[in-house]
Amino acid sequence: MIKKSLLIALLIIFFFNSCKKYDEGPRLSWYSKKTRISGSWIYWKVTYNDIDSTKNFLQSTIIFDKNGTFVYVNQEEEEAIYAIPGQWELIENKEKLRLAIDTSFYPFYEGDWTIKRLNYYDFWMEITDSMNNNIRWELLK
Repeated sequence: MIKKSLLIALLIIFFFNSCKKYDEGPRLSWYSKKTRISGSWIYWKVTYNDIDSTKNFLQSTIIFDKNGTFVYVNQEEEEAIYAIPGQWELIENKEKLRLAIDTSFYPFYEGDWTIKRLNYYDFWMEITDSMNNNIRWELLK
């Protein structure tokens, strides 16, 4: 009886430790990764080489569709709104998110972002760009 209980406890511990896909969570989710990514996100925190750059994204949102497209929307002034379309896909065993922008205006957003956290309501990812700058986005729905 004790051996069975110990075996069950070890299996449960192993299961929950192996369920964690991303460094910063979550341990388990009922939603698919595409469902968690899909939606309209605001930039909660943005860092550029560990320096807080959130103020540059206060009027920005990024909207991901399940079909693999997204739109980055920014309103710099009351009248100046622009939207940059692109495509996204999960790669490398769904641990990275590839963003391809349909313009060269924001080339540093393109690339393979490492997903750090993917919850239904928060989504954190990082990339090191071609000039070795580390960019981190913490997004909220």
